[in-house]
Amino acid sequence: MADQAKVIRGLQILQGYKADGVTWNCEAQHDVLYADGPDPAALGGNDAKELEDLGWCWDSGSGSWRRFT
Repeated sequence: MADQAKVIRGLQILQGYKADGVTWNCEAQHDVLYADGPDPAALGGNDAKELEDLGWCWDSGSGSWRRFT
């Protein structure tokens, strides 16, 4: 089972890149949580590394971040 704090922290990082008034999707399918956000190359600082350390990974097929539950 996924650690709630790691799921929430990952979503907070991604949310920080969302422009005001823009809506990003978040959905679950099977055992995976998908969250819209910029690709790793567009993230600043250590955000991509932190997301990966939290169990998130970039899914180029869906163009979103994912985390297994």
